[in-house]
Amino acid sequence: MAHPRHQPSKLTTEEKLLALKQEELRRKEEVLNRKLRQIPSQIERRNTRDREMVKLRAQTSNPAISLGSSRPTRGKSYGKVRHTRGKEERNARIKFFVLCLLFIMVIMLLLNATTSAH
Repeated sequence: MAHPRHQPSKLTTEEKLLALKQEELRRKEEVLNRKLRQIPSQIERRNTRDREMVKLRAQTSNPAISLGSSRPTRGKSYGKVRHTRGKEERNARIKFFVLCLLFIMVIMLLLNATTSAH
């Protein structure tokens, strides 16, 4: 008869252990569910923060329409844009000097023509 009594106490300890494990799993499930419910709001906050950062970068970078001289954008084409602009400025200076020389020559020719006519 001692043997049957020993059996129920073994079951009750196993049941207690299972109940403790079950309670621990419920707590973990609650924590995970809480985290899961917070994820959409965290994603929304992150998206909002990212949008604000994009707006801030856009406001602090070069404006779309600049009243001053435009500086080249950074990136792969940075050197090319700068080189092209320098090349264009050099060509514009050469044209200006050539036109100035032509203008001076025309004035000198006119002066010679008017002085020789007298």
